[in-house]
Amino acid sequence: MPHWAPNCSTFSRARERPIPGVKCPPKPLRNVFFPKGIPEVVVSLPQSKRRKLELDTQMADMAARDCELAHADGRYFSLEHPKNSIARGLESWRRLEGLEGVSSTEYHACMFEGCKRRKSQVLIHNIPGMGEAIGRKCGSSNKCSRAQTAHQSWKPLVRNGKVLAFATSEEREYSRGFCEAYAAALNSLPGSQHTFLEIFSGRNAPLSHAVGRSWGVEVPGPKAIVGSKGDAVELSELPKAVSVGPSPLAQLQSAGVNDDSFMGVPRSSGAARLTGVTQQPLGSLKQQQEVNPYRLAAVQAGKQPSYGKRAQLIPDGLGPPIDHLSLAKKAEHPFDSLSVLKEDHRRALQALAADPQRVVADRFTSLDKLRQWSSELSRAQRNENAQASWTAQKLGLKPKTVLMKRLQRILQIEDTDVPQACLDGLRITGEASVSPFFESFPVPPSMGLSEFHSQKRARSSKMIERVQYMGQKGPPELAQAIWEKTLKEVSQGTMGPPMNWEEVVEKYQDDFQITPSFGLEQGSDEHGAPKFRRIDDHSASGVNPSAHRLQKVPMSMIDYVGVMLRSISQSCCEVSMATEDMKGAYRQVPLAPCDVRYSITAVWNPATQKAHFFEMFGQPFGAGHAVPNFCRVAEWLCRFLQRFFYLHVDHFFDDFFAIEPSITLTSGMFVMREAFKTLGFTLDPDKSQPPAQICAILGVLFNTALLAAERKFSIAAKPSRLSNLESLIRSVLEKGELSPSLAASLVGKFCFLCSTLFGKVGRCCTAPLRHRQYSSFRHTALTPSIRSSLHLMLQFLVETFSTPDSVHRCLGCPWESSTAPPRSCPLRPSRQWSLLLHLASSLVPRFNLAPQEILYGAVGVISCSICAHYVGTPNHKPLHPPFH
Repeated sequence: MPHWAPNCSTFSRARERPIPGVKCPPKPLRNVFFPKGIPEVVVSLPQSKRRKLELDTQMADMAARDCELAHADGRYFSLEHPKNSIARGLESWRRLEGLEGVSSTEYHACMFEGCKRRKSQVLIHNIPGMGEAIGRKCGSSNKCSRAQTAHQSWKPLVRNGKVLAFATSEEREYSRGFCEAYAAALNSLPGSQHTFLEIFSGRNAPLSHAVGRSWGVEVPGPKAIVGSKGDAVELSELPKAVSVGPSPLAQLQSAGVNDDSFMGVPRSSGAARLTGVTQQPLGSLKQQQEVNPYRLAAVQAGKQPSYGKRAQLIPDGLGPPIDHLSLAKKAEHPFDSLSVLKEDHRRALQALAADPQRVVADRFTSLDKLRQWSSELSRAQRNENAQASWTAQKLGLKPKTVLMKRLQRILQIEDTDVPQACLDGLRITGEASVSPFFESFPVPPSMGLSEFHSQKRARSSKMIERVQYMGQKGPPELAQAIWEKTLKEVSQGTMGPPMNWEEVVEKYQDDFQITPSFGLEQGSDEHGAPKFRRIDDHSASGVNPSAHRLQKVPMSMIDYVGVMLRSISQSCCEVSMATEDMKGAYRQVPLAPCDVRYSITAVWNPATQKAHFFEMFGQPFGAGHAVPNFCRVAEWLCRFLQRFFYLHVDHFFDDFFAIEPSITLTSGMFVMREAFKTLGFTLDPDKSQPPAQICAILGVLFNTALLAAERKFSIAAKPSRLSNLESLIRSVLEKGELSPSLAASLVGKFCFLCSTLFGKVGRCCTAPLRHRQYSSFRHTALTPSIRSSLHLMLQFLVETFSTPDSVHRCLGCPWESSTAPPRSCPLRPSRQWSLLLHLASSLVPRFNLAPQEILYGAVGVISCSICAHYVGTPNHKPLHPPFH
């Protein structure tokens, strides 16, 4: 059952009361006639406050709608707010309170132990017995009927005409007495299997802890860290939803893990029981739950606070950057809170821990079912392909969209528009499409559509001049590589054949936009060969400036990979990793036909010394909207793998990585490859990494070889990434020039490695580069601050701490380039481990042996229930040490 506690500050009637001595008190933002906001007040609000007002409204509406759905499904719910809250005037709240079987229990907070103010509250619910448990009213406004003491005042703290603190802020958290009464009411409900989900709980979640205590369940709570003064400080970035439910084993059993419905068939109710969380409607709650894990993982990995009240891992005021760097190298990299895991990953871990062999068998059963469905739906797929856009037809109509639609109904994949988008294509101009996978982050366009369309011809001429300039001034090998890459795409059907200027004008008249294409050298690969990437500059062409961004895409970074690895390592001693990449990923998603004319790509031909023009049929790499457009498809595929095969997998754009016990990962990667093939998406076999204990994920080497023996894994920067970035920085220093685009590339590459080495503290030396990145001036010479930043970045990437004057050596010559060391991540012993030793009785001698002799395989065959591997045999050493 869910318990909702949405924000109440903007709905408060206290805003209507004047505060003596304060010149500018908070003004009413809503009233009974306009519960969503008083029009004339909203218009005058600054953007930040207007956004807060809108978000509070969305939060309140979402809470009421979810409660209504829960009531319709026969599930319990509760919704708490001040009694006189203007939110009760919202249509969604009025509808909820008018439902049959829904009660609105009013009470005073002072009637519960722990509260001394007479706060009038209401709990909207459908829980039997809850009204009797909490419906307590205080009989006097002056003296508390429970404590027989005077109520505390509601007056705010005012000094020099300003409000320093409101008394309401002290009453945000539920009192202990209220939490215990609420928990007692839940405990009296019939039945033994219940779930509880507290939404918008605040960082301490006392209600969840009270329910957990009454059920005998430990609730994940705030993790204390040590502040700069040695005192314990609580992290404020905690999940907004705290869930309480049965033990994982009980959840798996109740979900029917061992029956045929475990994999590949409808199991929505089982999935709800499995996670201990009720199904939630689409909206910002789901988005918040998906975004939080990445942010919290970054905080654990050493990300320095940028806002809020989190304690800094490294205090300010140290003086020389080298002192900051020295502490950064020692920063702990724990990944020790499994509460940041996403629900799909949590569900996969529970299945793998319960019966890994069953998971392997069910994966192949599910794969057979997938292939069977694909065959059954082939005729329907042909009919649907007949309605596809011409750009999708140019790409070959590979995605099995009918099968995708069946899967998303079964698996409840949230973005239901993805299959159709693979047929119709997605736009890169105008307003972006919206996905429930991503969080709201509107960015208005800097160029109006009228300006974009009125200047297309003149801007296209400038784009051609730019391509000619870059082609003639750049390295010939770079221009040749980009031209060859373009021709390869033409042969693959993702781009049209080359056209000249006259052919473009004849086909599109004046309604087209030329986009310049440029090459980017990305260092060298593992074999030492140079790597090049072709990028279409849609910022220069005006497509990106005129595009209206609406959302931000949360991505799984190295920090979250560490959390995934640690979580699986808690219950298994032999962990392997593997990766797969999509081939030509962006080109597998069609471009909307109406935008092909605005994505005419100009590429320099070094043989003819002219620019040639190509139509683009897939999403162009360089268009702002192309990023969320492709990521919608990639996230859809990732959730399909997680839910259909219980695969412990995630992705970063087109890079998919899986981390599992060694005995299950081989099956997981096989079904992943076959599933992609069955659904019509292409993987790149040249970039595939088979299961191994040492694996490069997102340019970072993860090593689990010592997991069994020493209970730790290590993280190291990929040598090629280090050498490439180091070479690039030195090249910039030698040339004395840094363009905005190259500055952006340097910052991105460096921050990627920062997660590997010491969290996000490396950002301290990137500020001047970021200023150059966003600079509108054409000045490319290195300033003293940029030179210092580049030298400090090198200092972060190499170990030069052997002598006290290492800083001076780093800022001058000669260079030192010993590779930065890997980070060791030790694991704490897990309380959830259970060890079961099987010893054949016929082999046990009739004399006593020390326990360690038996464990080391002196006699008999001993197997470990944790990882299903033999610990030892009479003739072999054990695979695990005695403490395991």
